[in-house]
Amino acid sequence: MQSHPRLSELVVKYGSYSDKDKPVILKNGDLGIYFVNGEKTGITDTSFIKPNEEKPFEIISRCVKIMKENPDFDEVIDIMAGKVQELLDDYDGVVAVSGGQTRDWVFSGPIAHKLVVPHIILFKDGRVQYTTASSEDGNGNYKPGTVVETTAPLSVSAVHVADMLTKGSSAYDPNHTPPTGWIPMLRNKGVTVDHYVTMLTRLQGGEEILAKAVHNGESAPIQTHSFVAIDDDFLRTYSKDPESAIRSRDSAAWTKEYLKEGDLTSLVSFFDPKGKIDHGINFMNKYRGHLEQVGRFDEFNKMVQDKYGKPIDELVGGK
Repeated sequence: MQSHPRLSELVVKYGSYSDKDKPVILKNGDLGIYFVNGEKTGITDTSFIKPNEEKPFEIISRCVKIMKENPDFDEVIDIMAGKVQELLDDYDGVVAVSGGQTRDWVFSGPIAHKLVVPHIILFKDGRVQYTTASSEDGNGNYKPGTVVETTAPLSVSAVHVADMLTKGSSAYDPNHTPPTGWIPMLRNKGVTVDHYVTMLTRLQGGEEILAKAVHNGESAPIQTHSFVAIDDDFLRTYSKDPESAIRSRDSAAWTKEYLKEGDLTSLVSFFDPKGKIDHGINFMNKYRGHLEQVGRFDEFNKMVQDKYGKPIDELVGGK
């Protein structure tokens, strides 16, 4: 796919893409030498997101305010909203924008606000919250729409908006029976949804998974639309070490190769009990056997124990 040139620039400018000097453990347990985080595009400080992960209107209100104050973020929302409107125009009847907890709301909320359409807010615990179009008070401040409580099916067509697409499991996970994710949640509620719009894609197979989506046993594919792809062309343009970055796109193979002889020092911090130890747990679940096979588990275990006073098994078992 062809990345949007302006949004590619903003992805780099705001650190949604950034190179790492040494490998880090990604959330899925693989190693990476670059960082991708879609919700930062156009927003300098995203620290308000985590504390408000159960408060969608607080997140959206902050983002609408940023949109009004920062021309870059306003441009991001304008570009995305243009595509969403184009897709919504293909539907008859009531249309809406949907977004999933939590980082999707950074984009889905302001886009729904700008297009003056209802917003369907999805929570990880299965709640589906239909909200009428937002507005503004006399001072231009964000006013959320009304939450419509209903057990009846929603006669609405929606475009789902997300921050980033990776392997697609949060949107549609066929490894469960029936499939889980944002798309099944919407469809089970009666919402017609055929499109998934994201700021970024890591091209890790999510597009293919969504294209094979089914509903009630019948083929019901989802078309994906991403503005910036972290592909070879992007990495050649923006990475400080494009050759290594491109090789690392095959993350499992690259991780195994690195673990044979690479410096493991930068991985130790992911076993901090007060830090991102979930990354470390996923890493050990995937690659402990490989570390043992190449004769480096004991070496790495000692590095972790020297730093945190406990062996790896005790640290990950205590999480």
